Amino acid sequence: MKTTNIEYISRSETNKRPQNEDSFIICQLTPNPNQNPLTLLAISDGIGGYEHGEDISREALKKISLSLFETLVFEPSINNQEKSTKPPTKETLTTAIKEAIAQTNAHIKRIIKNNSWHKSGATLAVAPISGPRAIISKQGHY
Repeated sequence: MKTTNIEYISRSETNKRPQNEDSFIICQLTPNPNQNPLTLLAISDGIGGYEHGEDISREALKKISLSLFETLVFEPSINNQEKSTKPPTKETLTTAIKEAIAQTNAHIKRIIKNNSWHKSGATLAVAPISGPRAIISKQGHY
């Protein structure tokens, strides 16, 4: 397994607001012990002027991370006796992101409805990186 040292930098601004509604995550998912990890970079920003942006941005990252973990790590590992070292394909990553964003959006909508937060939402940008490949997606959640 080849490892590469990569430096990640995050920066956030409040734009003169009393509270920062940005959330970010940098983590690695390892689908197989013999495989290089998949690096997950994601940022979510509560929509300015809307209620509970900091809560929504944090929940969006939790849900997208868990969804991608489930799809890319957990499901392929169940009862898998192969020692495959193949990284996820572009198609696998693209499908996983689309499904994770749909699940995240549904989750955020439930939170907003269950808490009676009339105007609430966040943006979400996610980039899983597998070897030299990254799939980037940006979405708004309301």
